Amino acid sequence: METLVIDGNPIDYDVTGTTGPTLVLVSGWCQDHRLFDHVLPLLAENHRVIRADWRGHGAVRSVDADFG
Repeated sequence: METLVIDGNPIDYDVTGTTGPTLVLVSGWCQDHRLFDHVLPLLAENHRVIRADWRGHGAVRSVDADFG
């Protein structure tokens, strides 16, 4: 996973695949990128796939404030 810091908050993401349309996968509440582990190889065959974790749901599980 790569980490992008936005307003001091780390956001973890990864990019798999290089061809075809781009798909952005976001999990439901209280889940992370691992939700898509089983379908990622299939999707990446014909798509560029970006998985992103919600703030506070990646490697760093603490946040400085509630969502707003």
